Amino acid sequence: MTLIKICGLSRAEDIIAANRARPDFIGFVFAPSRRQISERQAARLAEVLDPKIKAVGVFVNERSERIVRLFEQGIIQMAQLHGNEDVPMLAELKAICPDLGLIKAYRPLPGADYLLLDNAKPGSGISLANNGAAYAHLKQQIDTSPLPVFLAGGINRENIDKALTLDPYCIDISSGAESEGIKDPQKMAQLVNACRRPRQKNGKEG
Repeated sequence: MTLIKICGLSRAEDIIAANRARPDFIGFVFAPSRRQISERQAARLAEVLDPKIKAVGVFVNERSERIVRLFEQGIIQMAQLHGNEDVPMLAELKAICPDLGLIKAYRPLPGADYLLLDNAKPGSGISLANNGAAYAHLKQQIDTSPLPVFLAGGINRENIDKALTLDPYCIDISSGAESEGIKDPQKMAQLVNACRRPRQKNGKEG
């Protein structure tokens, strides 16, 4: 079964909806973005989040000290790194926080636990699989990746079934779970249910 992450949660209402929909992961964005939240906001939201749902902090060229602090305070369990983070930084994070899950965007660095495939501009909502060539290239990347793959890039209710046929480890959704820029509880539930449906290897529902 492909897992699912709903990213960019910023309000208590978003957390309540996530607790009902029960994705495997949610994302708190600490990098500059319209979805960016502060550490204080994230701490409040983490207190409400179902502990069975892992919280992922999204960062771009962040100081390791801040990532460690958020992890040690129990606000995040994983860090998603979108910048120029290098092998020594990942090694430092793992040495201090062995249980911190590390998702590296774009390239599978040594020390990372997962690879994220996304657009060059995260959160842009442009589908990665909008044509046959892109789909075939993505499939090859996922099949040959040395790490489990989080797949992002404009995935929504209309194209999630196609994204699932790529067999990523996890589908990562942000704008696709929104209506007019705000997390939509109904869409969140529908997207989670799409990932939970039994599927055959040929991509058809079981």
